[in-house]
Amino acid sequence: MYMHTKHLYGDPHAANQVLRAVAALSLIVGTAVLTGCPYFWIPPVIVTQPESQVTGPGLSASFDVSASGSGLRYQWQKDGANIPGATGAVYDIENAEAADQGQYACLVSNLGGSVVSDSAELVVSVEYGQGYDEGFAEDDWYWQGFDDSLDTIGFSPMYYQGGDISFVETPDYDRGYWDGVWYAYNDGYFVGYDYAFAIGFSEGYDAAFYSGYLDFLAEDQHTEYDNGGWSDGYNDGFSEGRVFGANDYEQGLTFDWLDALLDYESGMDLYFEEVGVGTGVYGPVYVYVYGTDPTTAKQLGVGRHGGLRRQAAPMAIRRGADFSLAAKASPSIHRPLTADERAKFDKAPTTTARSSRNLTLTVTWLERIQEYVAAVDNSAKSTRVRAAGKQPLDLGRFL
Repeated sequence: MYMHTKHLYGDPHAANQVLRAVAALSLIVGTAVLTGCPYFWIPPVIVTQPESQVTGPGLSASFDVSASGSGLRYQWQKDGANIPGATGAVYDIENAEAADQGQYACLVSNLGGSVVSDSAELVVSVEYGQGYDEGFAEDDWYWQGFDDSLDTIGFSPMYYQGGDISFVETPDYDRGYWDGVWYAYNDGYFVGYDYAFAIGFSEGYDAAFYSGYLDFLAEDQHTEYDNGGWSDGYNDGFSEGRVFGANDYEQGLTFDWLDALLDYESGMDLYFEEVGVGTGVYGPVYVYVYGTDPTTAKQLGVGRHGGLRRQAAPMAIRRGADFSLAAKASPSIHRPLTADERAKFDKAPTTTARSSRNLTLTVTWLERIQEYVAAVDNSAKSTRVRAAGKQPLDLGRFL
């Protein structure tokens, strides 16, 4: 062994070979360590291919791809050419137009190589858009969604899930038509919650607008439903309205539940430190984008109106600037009430299930709904200064 080692070091050529081998091995090992790959990079493999779809002018479309492998990079292509900035696993198209029609594929790569997904065709069909508009205008489906929200007594069922509504793949016109029906149904369901929230808010405001407001806030219990229906909306609204009613009484403001509701929906939170009760405990909620399936969003942990939860914290309605859902330039979701719907709300109860006090409100539920819708449509309505002495709610206490 000694003789072999001595001979090796006595041969400059052999020594250089050893040094080069060691350097090459060091480079391989160092690269593997830095890139997180112990041996070598494996080229990506497409797991889920993008799917062809049809949309209408002004509507949206979305392609997505998934692949296995490390250090993945994405580059979407249209008709074989790279799309600038389209470097995510999902490629969204807003306000589709004729120029967007074509074949879409995604080049997925890493240090081990690259692979191109299957092509997916996007068809931008005027006929589809017509079907979409007509489907959304189907009042019978809209009011079916509205009425189903009234049927949600307790914690279930949820009727607004996309899988429960008929969906026709072809032809293009019928596909757009049924797509629109689903949107109409879903928005009808939301409006059922929306009206229930307004009515609950008015009665919670009324129940707390008196000298014993602190005792009432301390004793009242919120029943948390998780169905997005009428009972859910009413209880969410009642809980928020009672805090505004107590505050307005304490501040010496005139009884005005509608003005308080508009303040709440503009983002105002109030908190009574004396009893640890405030708004926002059951919110805020970010209203779904028009046409989103709430079942999917719930799985992703996205908040919504209707009591779905995020981080185990109960939520209530909170409307932001996007509540008009104008991104789709759709008809107003507040449709004129039919004769049957007006009859359902033509009542003015004297008490609520959450208070033994007699309500001072004499206007009917129907009149309150009509006032609310008119106020929402009038963005110029002025609001009063309230809550100068109240503390804003620290949501960190509840999340």
